[in-house]
Amino acid sequence: AITVDGVRILYDGGWGLIRASNTQPVLVTRCEGKTPAIRDAIAGDVRARILAEGLPDFLWSL
Repeated sequence: AITVDGVRILYDGGWGLIRASNTQPVLVTRCEGKTPAIRDAIAGDVRARILAEGLPDFLWSL
């Protein structure tokens, strides 16, 4: 079993993860996709979900 201390969102072809940092007062996000295009689509959806919760706009650190 895998334990995740956040929210993992499963997509066709990949996943996104949102969790609190263990060392800083920030959210950490990770995205993975079978192709760069799928990864970018997942990252866009994860970003939209975060912004929909009223959190401030942010830049991805790649």
